Amino acid sequence: MQRVPRVYAAGSSPLGFYLASQIARIPSHNKFPEVILLLEDEKKLNRFLYKDSNLDFQFRKNNVLLPIQMMASCNPPVYSNGELSVIENLIISAPTSPSFYSTLFKYKNSLNGSSNILLINPEFGFLKGLHSLWKEKTEVPNILIGFVKNYDSFNPPVRFVKEEFQLRVNPPQLDFIVSYFPTNLKNYSYSNDLEHLKYMKEKNPLLKIISKASSLSFSLPRPNKLNVMHSTYGELLIIRMEELIVNSCIDSLTTVYDCIYPSDLLKVDNLEIIVSNVINEQIAVLKREFKFITNIPFTNIALDSKRIYNVVNNKIVQSNASIHKHKLQSNHLNLKYSDANPKVFMKYARYRQMNILWTETIMNLAEEQKQLNRTKFFDYHN
Repeated sequence: MQRVPRVYAAGSSPLGFYLASQIARIPSHNKFPEVILLLEDEKKLNRFLYKDSNLDFQFRKNNVLLPIQMMASCNPPVYSNGELSVIENLIISAPTSPSFYSTLFKYKNSLNGSSNILLINPEFGFLKGLHSLWKEKTEVPNILIGFVKNYDSFNPPVRFVKEEFQLRVNPPQLDFIVSYFPTNLKNYSYSNDLEHLKYMKEKNPLLKIISKASSLSFSLPRPNKLNVMHSTYGELLIIRMEELIVNSCIDSLTTVYDCIYPSDLLKVDNLEIIVSNVINEQIAVLKREFKFITNIPFTNIALDSKRIYNVVNNKIVQSNASIHKHKLQSNHLNLKYSDANPKVFMKYARYRQMNILWTETIMNLAEEQKQLNRTKFFDYHN
């Protein structure tokens, strides 16, 4: 058995707990796994200790609980003399950008230039300006991005059930894309990105330990497999751009036309014209905001408007009653989903002084439709 480097996992998202548990299952000489959960506060820590420091997992329809015991804290690690200890490897998972920022600020002084941070599913646009949190370039840690493709917050692959330390893992395999976040995007080079990815796969301790957890999940008889895929930042960014555009089109138009299921959009007249205009606007905004993506060889193919239209159309056709019931209620209760993606484009367009009339109009109509549905939903006279 080889020594497993210590990993800290902070944040409230179940994906972080899931990944921490996968790493904790790696065999080592130590009695307890070299993974420490950093919980939000002392009250939550006490509740975790009351449960014998166990995380309980259920897999798919199996109701059998598989516990794993882990160490936990609610404060940055310190030496015996009270000085802050350096966190070498930190995983952060949070539901929103403010949650990511608050967690980063809490543990910022425990990080240095040799530290490694993995951010799981940060919101699109969160990474911009992230390096400015550190005053000196030498203090900036190595930042990794972990992304679950096609993640649906209304029907997530990993979620809490019944109790806050009991989790259900739905898919038999979770595809997890990991990338290194470059320090200088203005001078981005795809070839350098490829070389750096190769170096990180061989030398970065956090990336190696995640890959080790992935390979063990396939070699051992486990109810769930963690499929870790390595990617350059440019490739991951293109994947996220496509997903952002697709979700923006479908979610917003589903709200505007008050559809029960996205497939109901097929009844809309001139749907192809509407979707195509929105896609063209949003591609133009992203290419203007992230100019360096033109250095990536396959950008023009990946962000081809006709190809993305086909992706949107196929997703609409294939969507049916499988949509999660909580997502249907969100139109009435104003839960944040349908207006989130268009606002990203609006922010970039205003900064670049671009006109995206189709996207803006649909966003405003979606907001008005949600307000109408919300009023009807809470109107006890009807």
